[in-house]
Amino acid sequence: MLPDGIEGASGSGRVVFPIRNLFYVVRDLVQDHTSRPLKHSWFQQVVNEYEAEHGEIHLMYRDPRGYLVEPHTGREVPLGTRAVDAYDFPLHLYDKILYCEKKGSHPLFQAYHLAEKYDMAIVCVEGYATRAAKALLSAGSRSRGLSRFSRRSPRKWDCPPRAAKGDRSMFSACASISDKASSGRKMDQSPVNGYVRR
Repeated sequence: MLPDGIEGASGSGRVVFPIRNLFYVVRDLVQDHTSRPLKHSWFQQVVNEYEAEHGEIHLMYRDPRGYLVEPHTGREVPLGTRAVDAYDFPLHLYDKILYCEKKGSHPLFQAYHLAEKYDMAIVCVEGYATRAAKALLSAGSRSRGLSRFSRRSPRKWDCPPRAAKGDRSMFSACASISDKASSGRKMDQSPVNGYVRR
């Protein structure tokens, strides 16, 4: 049914289409054979498995489910497959990417100017990593040698084992700010040693 759905959603291979449109076409085909409703989350897993076996579905794209924010410019890049494919990593603007699964954390990082202080882009997504976010992080590591750090929850931070000493201090500052903010404690910025707890 998936090949028939792809044919329908793409207008016989003539137009680009979002994964949601493919879902609607396939849902109509599936409903002819069952009374159980087709769930979008399950359908996305089926599409991922299909693409793992057959390659990416031609002309299909995924809508943005997050964004990358460049330091110093504030430019936001939506994390959809089309925007990520078109993104060129700027030279000399940043050398690290902080990946965060909680979009609500970005205002906190903004308030303390962490991106600018550490020349670090910040990627914020909704929930688990999307294909576009994974492609962006992989391309950044491969083409520019960018270090990757991640925050998966207020208490789960990942730092590369071979991170430079300066990167480790950046990582500690991010973790400290996030942990204190999630616990409701106030924080001050200190001109001497970065960020201190109050």
